[in-house]
Amino acid sequence: MSIERSNFNLDILAEKNLLTQIKFFESKSYDFIKEKFSQGVNVRELVATRAKHIDKLLIKLWQYLEISNQYSLVAVGGYGRGELHPFSDIDLLILTPGKTSKEQIDKLTNYITLLWDTGMKIGHSIRSLKQCVQLAK
Repeated sequence: MSIERSNFNLDILAEKNLLTQIKFFESKSYDFIKEKFSQGVNVRELVATRAKHIDKLLIKLWQYLEISNQYSLVAVGGYGRGELHPFSDIDLLILTPGKTSKEQIDKLTNYITLLWDTGMKIGHSIRSLKQCVQLAK
């Protein structure tokens, strides 16, 4: 069985204590990677698997918080390349359509805060497409 196909229950976010459940998922992911490392699984496969675990968690949390589909969550840096070491920063870009409502700002703030509160090292920026183009120039 490929370790990519590891089967974590992502219905955790339907549970009452969201922060505890996210921490539990993170712990299970870490333990899984650690076990596979001790079994001699190639490190390249492990960092790719770690990125996929985080993908699943971030997507599920994004959906749970009902963040508008006008916004995009983009992995950047090593995580964006699909290479996430167990203690690496998780670098994210939240791409906005332009003007952002207070309701969406609150949801995005809650999203990042929940991730920080789990102990994950989150690097993030919230930018419009126009701002990204200006920065790229």
